[in-house]
Amino acid sequence: VDRDAGHGMLSTVAAVSVLMDQYFWRAMTICTVDVFRGFMVSGSAYTFPKLLAQVEDSRFAPATLDLISQMTAIAGIVVGVMLARSRVPHRAVLGAAAVVAAVSLMSLVVLNRSSAALVLWCCIAVRFTYNPMQAALSTIAVETFPTAFRATAMGGCHLIAKLGVVAAPAILEVAWAVSPTRALVVLATAAACAAVCSWALPATNSQLPLKDFVDPHRKQGPAERAAEKLLPRKLLAGRHRFEDRARYGTLLRLAV
Repeated sequence: VDRDAGHGMLSTVAAVSVLMDQYFWRAMTICTVDVFRGFMVSGSAYTFPKLLAQVEDSRFAPATLDLISQMTAIAGIVVGVMLARSRVPHRAVLGAAAVVAAVSLMSLVVLNRSSAALVLWCCIAVRFTYNPMQAALSTIAVETFPTAFRATAMGGCHLIAKLGVVAAPAILEVAWAVSPTRALVVLATAAACAAVCSWALPATNSQLPLKDFVDPHRKQGPAERAAEKLLPRKLLAGRHRFEDRARYGTLLRLAV
């Protein structure tokens, strides 16, 4: 058990070192987009019930209106899966969904928010984009990172993205206390930032083959060289036996 645990730790060290050297900027771009996306999703889910409670001409209770808008997320799941499997570039799907969310939120800023129909349709439009954005971003991450350390890379990106999810309610509570308009502007800005940053993501689609391992002829960076120094000499001595460059092409096989 201890040996397996030690090998798991070595695998994580090696994966992080390759990620830092070879995929740092891609990982940071995915994290940035996911932070803005998570902020918008968490913040809008927190703000919309308050917003619907302010409408004046509705025949339904605010909770009913909120439930109706939440049901559109189911349709968003279906659309997100279909687009993730299509030939459409995933960053285009993500960018378009973020633009729809930003425009809908800005509509709530400039138009009459006392109209139940207007507020409800804007909430529906924003919540419809939740799952297409998530599906596109997750697929981009899957097709960006090699299989050898995909789980580690995606886990790290999702962990950083949770910062936006956690921070949104507190920030929007302060903004709402100043004025509801300011809270909506903050949400629209987050959605717009996600749309802009999405175009810096790799151009991927579901028709591209997945990459399993990193390039065996890559130039090692400082993080990977440091990881090699941390690995036991016994494993380093038999590196080529585990590496088998023709089949694996990566130092990560040392800890498997």
